[in-house]
Amino acid sequence: MRWVISSLVNFCIAALAPLRAAVVRRRLGSYSVTISEASINDKSFPDFLRNLLTRYQLPRGLLCFEITETTAISNLTRPRS
Repeated sequence: MRWVISSLVNFCIAALAPLRAAVVRRRLGSYSVTISEASINDKSFPDFLRNLLTRYQLPRGLLCFEITETTAISNLTRPRS
């Protein structure tokens, strides 16, 4: 999962380089990634994702992270950081 997200971020960075911010959304649209239950349950995953997104400062709305309903329901009582 980390490889997939890192590769997607690197793709976005490469695509954004020649574009102005005003045309980014029109040209790139948005990308959705379904986060696996294993990643949701990995205690180090939130820090990985936070660090990656902080480092690259992608425009809001470019990436959408999704989880399945089953994963969400099975993690309702788990505290978040």
